[in-house]
Amino acid sequence: MKLLFTLTILFFSLSCPGFSPPKAIKGIIDLSSIDLKKEKQIPLNGQWNFYWKKIIKPEEVLNKKLPLRSKLIEVPGLWTSLTKSQKDSKKFQTGYGSYLLYVKGLNYKSKLGFTLKYFATAYSSYIITKSEI
Repeated sequence: MKLLFTLTILFFSLSCPGFSPPKAIKGIIDLSSIDLKKEKQIPLNGQWNFYWKKIIKPEEVLNKKLPLRSKLIEVPGLWTSLTKSQKDSKKFQTGYGSYLLYVKGLNYKSKLGFTLKYFATAYSSYIITKSEI
């Protein structure tokens, strides 16, 4: 009976291929293969650029005047998982910072939006739509 149950579960999990969204790598996610008519929600998980104790404004992104140093942080995740440097094993604690993700290949003809489900502090968020950043 256990074997039949296991085989049934395995059959249904293999026969129902699901949507496998792309992941952000080194602060960039490529959505050029996504059909927004079919996929209404796309998780933006993966490695985002993170700037500790820096507030990045849209103008800085558009003018390519970002701080030189950023860290890669796994999203979803917490900045308290990061260490300040390879030499300094102290973790980031209370403070502030900016997350930045470049989205490539997004072809759309309607309004876009994004949600931040679990955020326990004040924040500002921006969608910058310019073809060549």
